[in-house]
Amino acid sequence: MSERIARTVEISPADVGPCPFHEGYRAGGRFRVNVNTGAFRCRACGAYGGGILAFLMDRDRQVFPEVLARLARDWGVQP
Repeated sequence: MSERIARTVEISPADVGPCPFHEGYRAGGRFRVNVNTGAFRCRACGAYGGGILAFLMDRDRQVFPEVLARLARDWGVQP
């Protein structure tokens, strides 16, 4: 999970980085990713979720089937 998020958000070795969900997110490292549970949370704006699908749905404003299809393409899985 943190590898996928790190493609769009600069995550530190402590799994903390800027939040991609609110204005001014580059200013602070309030966004945390828990690699054990797959959860993410921003202490500044309150964004949270439980996995890569929730992260991508929120960040890209897409619905579940769209995100799932994109991940399948990225990973080379045929529908």
